[in-house]
Amino acid sequence: MINISEKPIVALIKNESVYPNNFLPDRIYPEFKEISIHRETNPDNKIFQSVRELFKLLKYDEDNIGSSFWNPLSEIIEPGNTVLIKPNFVLDKSKCKDITLEVLITHPSLIVAVIDYVILALKGNGTIIIGDAPIQEAKFEEMIGYLNFFDYVNDYRKKTDIKFEIIDFRKERSINKIYREIQRIELSGDPRGYCRVELNEKSAMKEITHQYKQFRVTNYNKEKMLNFHKENYHSYLITKSALESDVIISMPKLKSHRKAGITCAMKNLVGINGTKDCLPHHRKGSLVENGDEYPKKSFRKKLLSNLEENRAQSKSKLYCFMIFLFKLVLYFFERIFPYKDPIKEGNWYGNITLPRMILDINYIINFASKEGKIADLNRKRKLFALTDAIISGEKDGPLCPTKKATGFILASQDFLANDIISCIIAGFDPLKISTITFALKSQINVNNITTIDNIEIVSNIQEFSDIQSLKLNNKIRFEPTIGWKGHIELE
Repeated sequence: MINISEKPIVALIKNESVYPNNFLPDRIYPEFKEISIHRETNPDNKIFQSVRELFKLLKYDEDNIGSSFWNPLSEIIEPGNTVLIKPNFVLDKSKCKDITLEVLITHPSLIVAVIDYVILALKGNGTIIIGDAPIQEAKFEEMIGYLNFFDYVNDYRKKTDIKFEIIDFRKERSINKIYREIQRIELSGDPRGYCRVELNEKSAMKEITHQYKQFRVTNYNKEKMLNFHKENYHSYLITKSALESDVIISMPKLKSHRKAGITCAMKNLVGINGTKDCLPHHRKGSLVENGDEYPKKSFRKKLLSNLEENRAQSKSKLYCFMIFLFKLVLYFFERIFPYKDPIKEGNWYGNITLPRMILDINYIINFASKEGKIADLNRKRKLFALTDAIISGEKDGPLCPTKKATGFILASQDFLANDIISCIIAGFDPLKISTITFALKSQINVNNITTIDNIEIVSNIQEFSDIQSLKLNNKIRFEPTIGWKGHIELE
């Protein structure tokens, strides 16, 4: 059984909104003098110093702070553990102009700082996995190679006896050109394999289980979803690397999100799945049709949705090209006769399918055994979140976000508390986010947060010392995606 703190605590650092190109620590700190991870330093790296300060704010290994014996992550990591570091590696290149990787993915400078302290806690014995399942078109190697991150990992391999693995958790990737069929390319995936975890009546989907035939993921074959979701049957294909880990460190990038409103620590866990075919993102149709794809009935939207579904299932180049031409006609028609609302594909606050899926994944990672069985509600692995909000993304996130310099890094062992504070930092009302409101009433609310004022904030900025002070003194305001605008903002 994993012990849980009596009160959810979130550490919050406000710093400069800039990343270093060199990830070496700004100095050799006392705790690293006995192990030679890095011989050189980079005085301009403020990120490493900030991560270290977060551990101090959380009072990890408090008795040894400042000494050569300080080992902050020994609070959650033991020698011999397998530790999964789960960054947000969503996409290697935005489809939108002038969107750079520093806005899209967790910056490697934070990952390197965390790895250093994980190495310290493992004391030469254990495994560190860096893994994610980005969207299907993403080139995983491009993200791993960003700013020579892979070189740092190779350097760790030479200097420690700890085993390092970098894993693309996807079973396949896609080539998705809008004028032809979607090409699927098989990948090696998780070398440990996958486990189908069955939740059934434990699933957050149970309240909409009778609508399982409407479960959809854009650009995926709807028939494959039926392998994972049926009435009173709900399952997910989880990587064994995640299930067999003793500790999972979620390292999300704070961004607005079309379907979820915001993406942070809880949403980040979706990347421990092997295939998107098991991940319902919305329900087909309008609200009056028991769907949440868009608010009101629309013949044109339904037609467009059907065309996308046909393309996702087709292997014919000619047929898909004809679909492309038909869609062009619809898009031109939309320019002349716009929709009453622009909502498509579940990209709005009325989507309550995606939040339920996010809850299911968090439920699994909290309570499923290494074999994927759920026999009790004792936590089976330790969790830690460290959120990259140095440079965040607003507007059309998560794939086309506009750069938002915020300068924040957050850390907590409570993912729900972490995400609530992240919402407030963004200027969003957490109680307007379905993922959060559902989580507050669910069993993943392990610290029994009954009101957001239950959360304790520790910060290097005195004005951010509690929830009300943070709301009052934080002047940052993200612009939401269009389907959330006017609904999610803090007053």
